[in-house]
This record gives sequence, C-alpha cells and structure tokens, in this order.
Amino acid sequence: PQIPADAKVIPGHGAVSTRADVERGLDVLKRMKALVENGVLAGKTLETMQSERPFDQFRGSVPPWS
Repeated sequence: PQIPADAKVIPGHGAVSTRADVERGLDVLKRMKALVENGVLAGKTLETMQSERPFDQFRGSVPPWS
C-alpha cells in the first residue's frame, strides 16, 4: 500500500512522522545495510567494522526515540 503524501504516520516509537520522514528513514536503513554487506564481502570482521564506526555518518539523519 502507498502512503499518501499528506498522511500522518504514527510509529511504534518516536514522534508522529510524515511520508517524507518514512522515506528518509528507509533510505538510511538501505545505506546502512549496504555498508554492512560491502564490509562482509570485503572480508572485514565484526570488530574491524565496529572500529571503523561506519554508521557515525548517519547520526542525526532520523529522529531519535527512546
């Protein structure tokens, strides 16, 4: 199903969002997944990937929740 452009999205965590917020969040998740996949394909260990802190670039990309 498509989310209308003017819809309000009520997440399980965090603030009420817009369709654009959902799209941004999905893009961040896809980019994070690609970083992990590329690291695995390059033979990097979990420890190496953690030490490189590849997800730091996404800080502030999506609204925080607790």
